[in-house]
Amino acid sequence: MKHILVVDDNKANLTIAKNVLEESYTVTPVLSGEQALKFLEKKRPDLILLDIMMPGMDGVETMLNIRRHAEWSDIPVIFLTGSSSAKKETECIELGADEFIAKPFVTAVLKKRIANILELDGFRKKYGTPDAEE
Repeated sequence: MKHILVVDDNKANLTIAKNVLEESYTVTPVLSGEQALKFLEKKRPDLILLDIMMPGMDGVETMLNIRRHAEWSDIPVIFLTGSSSAKKETECIELGADEFIAKPFVTAVLKKRIANILELDGFRKKYGTPDAEE
């Protein structure tokens, strides 16, 4: 079963995400970017759902830390945020996020986007990534 790390400072959001996803995935909820990085030192999830607005280390800083580590840099990341601005979405994608989902999320959309990203990641691992010049 694929493993998803969910990072959000709101316990209610973590509970909702866990309840929505645990039928299809192993879900580990953590309350901060710092906890996410500590978790990654011990275990590698297949995908990370990452809230942007968190006290302390926010989602952007957490994402930058994840991408700096060679052993974590290819883990797919989906940003979750209460902001639905095009500017914020563009910023997240430019940082290396694989997807951006506005909260409150629609359950069917969240599940489908996760499935799509995991499928794409599987193809990348099996066949590699095409050269940008091709």
